[in-house]
Amino acid sequence: MTPPIIWRLKDFYKERSSIKEYKKLKNIYTSYAAALEHCITKEGYEDNDVVKTVFEKTKIFKEQINNASPIYLNSTEAFAFLGFLRLTGNTALNIIDLGGACGLYYLYYKQLVKMSTDMKWFVVETTQMCRYGKTLENHELQFRDDFERTLEEVKMVDLLLCSGTLQCVERPYELLELMAESNAEFILFNRLGLTEGDTDVITTHVSNLSDNGIGVLPKGFTDKKVEYPFSFIQKAKFDTIMQANYDYKIIWSDQSGIFPVNDEPIVGMGILCERKTKILKSI
Repeated sequence: MTPPIIWRLKDFYKERSSIKEYKKLKNIYTSYAAALEHCITKEGYEDNDVVKTVFEKTKIFKEQINNASPIYLNSTEAFAFLGFLRLTGNTALNIIDLGGACGLYYLYYKQLVKMSTDMKWFVVETTQMCRYGKTLENHELQFRDDFERTLEEVKMVDLLLCSGTLQCVERPYELLELMAESNAEFILFNRLGLTEGDTDVITTHVSNLSDNGIGVLPKGFTDKKVEYPFSFIQKAKFDTIMQANYDYKIIWSDQSGIFPVNDEPIVGMGILCERKTKILKSI
């Protein structure tokens, strides 16, 4: 097996240690539900203010990127295109974007990858996000709120994209198992956060409403604090699940999906995974 390319692996711990430490100790909870109970925002990721903010920002960004030259990407967005570029020879593409909000990566892809394809891009999101996202649908971009049903619908998946999503769901291991058994040709984890400890770290993440989505807070919105459950699952378990069916082809340091939680050994990275062989599902 060809070993993965390790991009700046020596900087993993250097960058992690350089992150500004929080003054206040973070609470650690026994479950997602317990963390949600202590959140300022009781609806979590389905809070209407959060969803509407992301939606309105995406609409503005869609107009801006159509007229942008050059297009500026941060390192997280740029590395995501490592996965996309592996697919440039395909004339028909099926992409599932887990937790893809209102289709931000789809908008980037359409501007940066100039080729003629018969593409279907499925964003799998919360029911609330899909309600807004469906107003942006076209013959390529579609929104779904059920991952298992989407896998049944798409059948042959070229790329499964998971950007910062694993930390945000109630049952991350269940989602990870579905991904590992999806039979997707490539799986791209971006903004991934894991713990190297022997227990999961379940906490909450506090941010400003204006920090959600791309760009500045739209006119008519009032900034406020929002809070959601946030989980860092064990890296050892993550590797066991994923490497049963996938090889790691490229690994890079990505700190954008993590924050310090007391003295927990949390690491941030991105991983491009390639399917080992065709996974035969039981009938």
